[in-house]
Amino acid sequence: MPSPFVYWKSRAVKRGAALTDLKGVDKVYELNDGESYEHRFPTSAAFRFNPEFKRDTELVDSFLNVNGMLVCSQRLKDFIASHQPSKVEYLPVAIHDLKGKVVCAPYFIVHPIDPVDCIDLATSDVVWSELDSTTFLFVRHLEIDAAKVPADRILFRAKAHNEETILRREFALAIAQAGFTGTGWMEIA
Repeated sequence: MPSPFVYWKSRAVKRGAALTDLKGVDKVYELNDGESYEHRFPTSAAFRFNPEFKRDTELVDSFLNVNGMLVCSQRLKDFIASHQPSKVEYLPVAIHDLKGKVVCAPYFIVHPIDPVDCIDLATSDVVWSELDSTTFLFVRHLEIDAAKVPADRILFRAKAHNEETILRREFALAIAQAGFTGTGWMEIA
């Protein structure tokens, strides 16, 4: 039986732009840590089209990016917000094209905060970081304990494994059926 959860993995789209890392935010790692940025996100925060892919300049709904963040179009952000996920912020971010001009479409970082303590350590196969005893260095197999995930957490990060965004499978299917570009999923196990 498949897990009721999947990882969000933005995927490449033919001619779709990919982005470099986020600029204008001093401590980008705090975003992955699930810290709230709603009242302190800088207006100067921006991504740029990746210059390694000069021909790939079309706008998509979910951008591949170096930071692995959910960089979403207004349309995708509104779809996500309409499902009322709890503990999710929508941080407006500029995107610059290869010439340095801001693209006109509004984009947002869909930012899950307050990671959920939901990993079943008894059935998962992980190696803990020696530098940070609260996070995994390496994951061979991961199991989410669904009973530990509140029903309103349809999009979240897990404690100790915060570099990945997790969503409920049925929500991923709803996004896929809506036809957004650049969205993709990966099985957790």
